[in-house]
Amino acid sequence: KKDASLAQAAQELFVNILQQLLQALDMDDEFEEEDLEDEEDEETEEVMLIVAECIAAVLRTAFESGGLTDSNVDVMFSNEYNNGQRTPRFGVPGQEVANVLTEIVKKMQARVEKRMVQHKKLQILGVDVDAQMLENLEEADKRTNEFMDSLCEGIGCIIKAHGGNIIGPCRQICQPFSDSLLTIPGMSAPLNAVGLFFYDDIIEYGGNGAHEFVEKGIQHMLRCADSDNYLLRQAACYGLGVSAEHGGPVVDQFVQPVLSKLLEVIKAPESRKGTNGSATDNAISAVYKLCLHRSAIVPKTVLGELLSLLPIDSDRLEARIVHYRLMRHLAQNDDIAKEYGETMRNVLRKAAASTKGFNQSKQEYDEDDSILTVQTRSFVQSM
Repeated sequence: KKDASLAQAAQELFVNILQQLLQALDMDDEFEEEDLEDEEDEETEEVMLIVAECIAAVLRTAFESGGLTDSNVDVMFSNEYNNGQRTPRFGVPGQEVANVLTEIVKKMQARVEKRMVQHKKLQILGVDVDAQMLENLEEADKRTNEFMDSLCEGIGCIIKAHGGNIIGPCRQICQPFSDSLLTIPGMSAPLNAVGLFFYDDIIEYGGNGAHEFVEKGIQHMLRCADSDNYLLRQAACYGLGVSAEHGGPVVDQFVQPVLSKLLEVIKAPESRKGTNGSATDNAISAVYKLCLHRSAIVPKTVLGELLSLLPIDSDRLEARIVHYRLMRHLAQNDDIAKEYGETMRNVLRKAAASTKGFNQSKQEYDEDDSILTVQTRSFVQSM
């Protein structure tokens, strides 16, 4: 930040590393359709997975170069980020965004097509398929899901860094691919989720220009919100909350069906047990966002009922965000705090008493694993 020459060197190094990694992904194109998961193909996919993870890490580092991470929730909701103080110090140049997105999406598309070919081959073989073939296919699907998740995270970091300045490339390059993941028959739930991640990110970080994605995005989310797959359900519920907060006037027409769907997820049997808990936490957070940002449409009784479901602790990041917002209501003594203040204080006391994220050896809470931010915990101690 203090030395312009270092910033320039960081930018040059970033560009060089990203170019090399994108070129390395070309190896993934070299597979023979006649082969059904041979050892060489497996080794190549393992290497490609490492490359994809590196791409995600490099793009994440670029986005976080301004100082914003998932951990510092208090910064996320302050003007420090919005007024440019925390914007990235290096990253994909604006004029190169379309090219980088095209390269990444092209590799993701090729991998999806490869998986579809292999699944079709097994279907053709029918009764001749043996247990080893099925095991190989399952392992390859797992590698593909991780590969896609990593590259999708990379795209998300680009969207977060550039926001509304890249609406055009997102519309032309990312959205058609995302829609294909969400609409092609037989597409797996993890790949459906990758399709939703794009909508989640562009609606959250794209500003007013991203409102054009909201109507189609919400329809995808509503369809996926009650999926048996908890990861897809979580992506859908998170997206519905993001839409409630950032989606603009177009969301109003969807408030009732969105609220109904989210309450259905929350009230489902065993919704807070095991892996279901994280998806349900996102549904609870999404209802909270509806109460805050669509208060003219959501019945006033919903917020009181929602507070009875708090605190949450399965999705630690979402928990920190929800509890931080409760703290801000109380600190500002706004209308919500005046009506529900004691209930909100009790929620925060319960959250502060939780041992989730407590490091026994260090005798302190891990910032990334706690359900309260440092600032929120300090506020609770002062109550």
